Amino acid sequence: MLSAVHTDRSGRVLVSGDYFAAGSDGASIVPLRDTVALPENARLVPIERDAEGFDRAGRPRLLAHGRWTLAAVLPSGFVRTHNPAYREAPSDPPLDPLPYAAIAADEHGALRVAALQTGAADGTAVADLEPAIRDELRGHPSNTLARQLARCARDYGCAAARGAFAGRGLAAVTVASPDPATADAERKVIAPRWRPDESPTERAAFRPTSAEIAEIALAHIARGGTGVSFGRACEGEPLGSVRLIEEAIRRIRESTDRGRIHLETGGASAAALRRLAAVGLGAVTVRVVTARADTHDALHGTVDHRWPDVRATLQAAAELGLDLEIALLVFPGITDRPVELDEFTALLRDLPNASVMPRDLAADPHRALDLLPSRGSPIGVAAALERIRREAPRALRDVPAPVA
Repeated sequence: MLSAVHTDRSGRVLVSGDYFAAGSDGASIVPLRDTVALPENARLVPIERDAEGFDRAGRPRLLAHGRWTLAAVLPSGFVRTHNPAYREAPSDPPLDPLPYAAIAADEHGALRVAALQTGAADGTAVADLEPAIRDELRGHPSNTLARQLARCARDYGCAAARGAFAGRGLAAVTVASPDPATADAERKVIAPRWRPDESPTERAAFRPTSAEIAEIALAHIARGGTGVSFGRACEGEPLGSVRLIEEAIRRIRESTDRGRIHLETGGASAAALRRLAAVGLGAVTVRVVTARADTHDALHGTVDHRWPDVRATLQAAAELGLDLEIALLVFPGITDRPVELDEFTALLRDLPNASVMPRDLAADPHRALDLLPSRGSPIGVAAALERIRREAPRALRDVPAPVA
């Protein structure tokens, strides 16, 4: 059995000798059993809530008042299977929306986490890129996008920003949405754009020109990079900046037919996607929490687009022959409910060439679940991914199957 782990007000990580580890599957508090070693780049996050565990008789209990919950925020390449187990009072303030994962300790005191590995994380150290960053800034001294990417790489460790200087992969192109309502559409309960290597929540305080974007993109491709990506997590919905991106893509394609041009979106506008495809967009990732309209509206609240818009964007991507990836934002207790899986697998049958990449959904766990009506017991994240793999074999082709 795994031991419960908690923290105190001084931030110490403590392993309980009296309680077994517990997690939340989205419906109830359950013992933690299937775990993986805590990844090297995971971040431990204290939650100011009393932690829960199981006593020696197998009964769920508070560890003790003042023993705070400790959670992990996982690096890219992992998704959690259980939320932390904690007791919340009505007067408690909301938690920051993060992908909190339940943790435990083995018999040697080593930390483990309730998670599945879905891919490889980027391991390039920012310090190794300092010479390349300095060279790039000297080469483009007046380019505001180059300066912003340097900050993203140095201060926030964004993998795509690092790629812009390393001359590999897809370089991030930061384009802030001009519409605050579009940029901040989601409720504070969830953060659909959150990614572990893109931590800033501030809006970019500049708007690069299409010429600046093309300058950086062409330099990256010339150095051997595979292409550029619009729509990084810190900048809002890129389809709100369709005119700027359209002109930037046109400039890039006037100079070269090399390189992949990618966009990540919440699926706000099929019409905008069609405009970008017409000038050279080749690939799109659409973030999806759910394929049910009622769940989508409950989680996202009042936004400038709803599930029919997302569905239309997905269909447009398929019709246009774009390389389509669905970023499935996983949340234990939502993703793995049978009624959600019914709709999601039906969606995949209509999009037979789409790939699926699981990511964690950042959320306040209790409040996110409180937004939804009860719809049956979850089957578990591992079982949910296995059902997707079984019913849509091509969808998870880039995701390793769990090791038995």
